[in-house]
Amino acid sequence: MTDLSALVAGLPLADLADLEHRWAAVRAGWPAGRSRREYAMSALFAPAPEVGAETIVARRAGSKINQDYFRSYTMELDAGIVTELTYLHSPRTGTSAVDLPFRSLLRTFGRHGVLGPVLNAPAEHLVELRGNPQISAAMAQSIENAHSP
Repeated sequence: MTDLSALVAGLPLADLADLEHRWAAVRAGWPAGRSRREYAMSALFAPAPEVGAETIVARRAGSKINQDYFRSYTMELDAGIVTELTYLHSPRTGTSAVDLPFRSLLRTFGRHGVLGPVLNAPAEHLVELRGNPQISAAMAQSIENAHSP
């Protein structure tokens, strides 16, 4: 039996008949070229709901699928992601011990005196900054700070 508690928390279950079967189909995979949220919405509910419990479940399912996708991708690459972004924030995207909270990163860069160069660098030059020893030290400290108890 699949645990759907996170998807249906606080919602009227009568509006969500046969959800477990539909959720199992969503979890089986999604076609290439389709967003996970779009796929979850269409696989769970056809036609796509505009309001109500089904819309909330579909959005939660999209977040859950994103979480699983990012976790597998970052584990495969032994990488992390920047979290706590103001406009792109999702509470369900954290993936690993190397995830880096954006606000922590900004504070640490400021303390190391490298915030200005990072913020002012053109996007195409950001990758080059990883060779800067001050920026590397700030990044390492920020990761350590973010994951220490």
